[in-house]
Amino acid sequence: MRTQRITIVLIAGLVVGAFLLNRFVIASPAANEEPKSRWEYCRVLGTWPSGQNDNRYVAQVVVPSTSEGKVDSIETNSSSVVALNKLGADGWELVAAIPNGSNTEFLLKRAKR
Repeated sequence: MRTQRITIVLIAGLVVGAFLLNRFVIASPAANEEPKSRWEYCRVLGTWPSGQNDNRYVAQVVVPSTSEGKVDSIETNSSSVVALNKLGADGWELVAAIPNGSNTEFLLKRAKR
């Protein structure tokens, strides 16, 4: 009778130990594992004639995730395609196109660097 009790207690201890080992040691993420991707966003506010030449346009690009909310101008064509291609080559992908009067705003995202 005593041997059966010891056997049951040992088996129960092994089951609980295996559960705890799996729960807190095996299944826990490694300390050096990278967190889930975080995104940064930018907006292309539209295109305007550059003022120097009627065939040249500039797109205003706002990156609010930078410390000062960086604003850049990219030389492009009237439909912003050149600006979008340049941003795409830099890792940005288009999320939304928002009509805004005669211009279209574009919202882009990329993995945070």
